[in-house]
Amino acid sequence: MESVYSKFLSGPDDVSGALAYAAYQRSKMEWRTQFHAAHSRQPGQSEAEAFIEVQMLPENILCLKQRGGRLAAQFIREAVRERTASTEKAVGIQTIPNPAFREPVSTPIIPPQGD
Repeated sequence: MESVYSKFLSGPDDVSGALAYAAYQRSKMEWRTQFHAAHSRQPGQSEAEAFIEVQMLPENILCLKQRGGRLAAQFIREAVRERTASTEKAVGIQTIPNPAFREPVSTPIIPPQGD
């Protein structure tokens, strides 16, 4: 039988798949918490298996994989933004928004001349 983890990953370097599995685990924890709040007990084996069965429907796996992809892309955007800012600071340029290009344009910062 295929493990739940392997349903999310396409290979050993599949970061978005690993994030999808993390999202699955988080939703499982939230479900357990809500179940306990509603029933004043932990879910039984058959109830937990029913939850997993629903989560493993192809549509739900696809949604979790897409969520993992979005999380990975967001992380990359933030990392690039931070790296760009630190590099610009180090070399003395500043990125300013340019609405005509919809892309930031870098311009040098010219220090004021001393007397």
